[in-house]
Amino acid sequence: MWCMIGCSNGDFGAIAFFQFSGIAWPTSAIMSLAIVNGILTSIALETFIMSRQMELHAAFRMAVGMSLISMVAMETAMNLTDFVLTGVQS
Repeated sequence: MWCMIGCSNGDFGAIAFFQFSGIAWPTSAIMSLAIVNGILTSIALETFIMSRQMELHAAFRMAVGMSLISMVAMETAMNLTDFVLTGVQS
């Protein structure tokens, strides 16, 4: 659950920033940045949650190790769906 919350907040936050700021970047670049942002916010949230039960370094290593592959897959699928639904806007 924390992975999904972190990924979604980071991903949609990055996309919303570009929509509201009017910065004209290619769609693929925004999507790539949104994926990276989603992964980073997910790791940060999971690290914060687990740091209540273990040392910060151990919490970070566990957050990265346990869900990095699933975060990459989820972010790719989510952005691919957005891309298919919204179309190409170079």
